[in-house]
This record gives sequence, structure tokens and C-alpha cells, in this order.
Amino acid sequence: TKSRMVPEHEVIPRVLDRLRERYGPDLKLPVVAAFAPGRVNLIGEHTDYNEGFVFPMCLEYGTFVVGVQTADSKCKVYSEAMQAEVSFELDEVKTVAAK
Repeated sequence: TKSRMVPEHEVIPRVLDRLRERYGPDLKLPVVAAFAPGRVNLIGEHTDYNEGFVFPMCLEYGTFVVGVQTADSKCKVYSEAMQAEVSFELDEVKTVAAK
């Protein structure tokens, strides 16, 4: 069967086009863009860093994140898959101290 995975060099322009469609054509270039491939553990969970056995397998799915700096402290997060947006003020985000 043919893979549904779209190469990164094709996905990035699509993501940028969708970003501009949603938030306006005059956006600055993204300050961050990242991709995380999908993965599942067929055996074992949270054991690979505890010296246990795992059997990870990649998936044809992944997550792309693109961020653009704005003039205010509001952060908007939009999900294409969920067709939903949430927003929050960065000033209200609490930091968690490392242990």
C-alpha cells in the first residue's frame, strides 16, 4: 500500500499557507517550526529509560507545530485536526521548578 506520509518539504509550505489564511497574510516568518513523528510502544511503556524492554514502532502520523511572535502576550493555539482554537495570556503561565 502507498504511504500517506507527506514529506516535510511539502508540509511546511502547507502549514505556513494555513497559518496565513487563519491569522493574516502579513505575519512575520515563524520563529519556531517543529515536527514530532508518531510512535507507539508495542511492548513496554516508560521502561526504555528504566533499563527495561521496549519495542517502539513509528507511525505514519505526526504533529507539526509552527509559532509566530506577536506584539502582545496572548498565545493562540489552533488545531487543524480538531478545528478548534484556544488562547491564553503568557503572563498567566506558571513556571514549574525543576526537581
